[in-house]
Amino acid sequence: MLGTEEDFKNLIKDLHKNRIALILDGVFNHVGADSKYFLSAVTDKTGPYYSWFNFINYPTKYQSWWGEPRFLKSTRVMLTTRTSSAGPTAF
Repeated sequence: MLGTEEDFKNLIKDLHKNRIALILDGVFNHVGADSKYFLSAVTDKTGPYYSWFNFINYPTKYQSWWGEPRFLKSTRVMLTTRTSSAGPTAF
């Protein structure tokens, strides 16, 4: 992270004062193969994150982003915040 949440809020205020918009781009539909959510799903079919991924042949074959096995396509949109200790919010 570059700065604090307060730094970010101040940046936005300063940009808006100068009529500048900030566009943020994020990745919300896939995670890395080392993600704790994927690792949980691949080791526990009954766990809370199994349904987040499309397994074709559990546990070794699964749907991935652009066919790249290191990036697992999620069935959920995941939004995370640094201040949350409860894990991601999934829709």
